[in-house]
Amino acid sequence: MVPIGEVFAVRYGNKLDANKLTFTDQGVNFVSRSSKNLGVVGCVELVPGHVPNDAGLITVTMGGTYLLSAFVQPEPFYTAQNIKVLTPLQPMSLSEKAFYCRCIVENRRRYSTHGREANRSFELLLVPSRTEVPSWAKGLSVPTFEIKDDHKLSSRASVPNTKGSLVRLDSVFDVRSGLSLGSDARSDVKSGPEFLPYVRPSKTQTTSFVEYVDSDIAGSNNVYPRHTLYVSTNGQGSHTYAWVSVSAFVPNSDVSVLLPKRSMSLQEKLYYAAVVSANRRLFSYGRKPKGERLKGMLIPEWAPHFVYVEQLAEKLMK
Repeated sequence: MVPIGEVFAVRYGNKLDANKLTFTDQGVNFVSRSSKNLGVVGCVELVPGHVPNDAGLITVTMGGTYLLSAFVQPEPFYTAQNIKVLTPLQPMSLSEKAFYCRCIVENRRRYSTHGREANRSFELLLVPSRTEVPSWAKGLSVPTFEIKDDHKLSSRASVPNTKGSLVRLDSVFDVRSGLSLGSDARSDVKSGPEFLPYVRPSKTQTTSFVEYVDSDIAGSNNVYPRHTLYVSTNGQGSHTYAWVSVSAFVPNSDVSVLLPKRSMSLQEKLYYAAVVSANRRLFSYGRKPKGERLKGMLIPEWAPHFVYVEQLAEKLMK
């Protein structure tokens, strides 16, 4: 057994942020910290100043939920943050590379997400030397893997955009943070009409209403009316979900409120809630949609035509 640094040249990848890239149907593969689809979450346009990594190299995630996910990349690629790229120091067959990927994955138990990640000690990780690679691994037939273009992180089918350009979220909405209140100000029951839902991050709007606060204690600046758009900015499995409120509410400190900078119908707000939620792929437990990350999210400047047609039909029926 030898340190992996004696078999491969180890370096960090491109360290690119998905929300700053332009995804396209044809382009360079973008490898994130996913454990599926060889880590590829879509194709992006060429980034000035960043040369794509060569096909045939190995990518390894240093942190995240799928820590030490290792794949041989079949095509040129860019990488996200916290991913290392391995280049064999000597010529190596595809089957040998696949063997070393498996050796790397088997060491996942040595690390933990958001605790003891692999960054510092990875090059000291022990793997079989080239002379100890079993003969069956050298002659193994590796099937061709076809990267899917409908992976959940690259799919945009749920976000129709027929109005052209994408813009920063803060050019369409004012972003306001929620309020942090101690346990003495919160209640599990609605004690009176002045008590409003104290909204927290959740996968559904119903489960985001679990506590109540006195609107007088919260203050009028922190009370928002029915049909207000809000988004979860925290929560291990609940970040980036966006909803249009069904009642007046007070947001907690892990929720941001999006106030339109132009007159906006309920249909438009519902559309933008779907758009924001579809951007969950850009964030994770360790990378939350807070502050500048939320404000800089790219969204359509206008909703597609059918949203406005539906709005007009509703007015004609009144």
